[in-house]
Amino acid sequence: MSKLTVLDCPLLTDADGLAGSPLREAVFSRNRVLDSLRALEECPDLRSLSLISCPLAQDIPAGGIETLCLSGLDWKDVSRLAGHTSLRELDIRGLSELRDLGALTGLSALTEINLGHCRDLEDCRPLLDLPSLKHVTMPYRMWYREYQGDPDPVMTKLAERGVTVVHP
Repeated sequence: MSKLTVLDCPLLTDADGLAGSPLREAVFSRNRVLDSLRALEECPDLRSLSLISCPLAQDIPAGGIETLCLSGLDWKDVSRLAGHTSLRELDIRGLSELRDLGALTGLSALTEINLGHCRDLEDCRPLLDLPSLKHVTMPYRMWYREYQGDPDPVMTKLAERGVTVVHP
């Protein structure tokens, strides 16, 4: 089994049964009581993880995960991702309450990030400290300001650096 998708499992509280499995991709969606993903650290082939509407999920394994999608979580910052140095693609557009990207500055391998629906996010300056960044989907708020004639300086600097900056 290289891919697992778990949808609407109201009794699943942990991923312990997956420890040591050959998973390459895991998707957990609408698992309201899932709180521990610690066992996924023992899945050496895991490269892609999606957590969608799993509000209690903790212990996101750093290991070799290269692609991470987070949605429907009430995070105000991304400090839980500090140390996830293998991340290349990060889709956090579903973190509507996100306000602080500071912890991303240590993710030097990050090449792509989607911030599309991060409605509370106002400061994207930490993106300027990501040397490998190639593609960014900026929050709606910043595109709206640009539309009103007030372009965000971070968007401008990223574009000047050759980063593809797109709207959601």
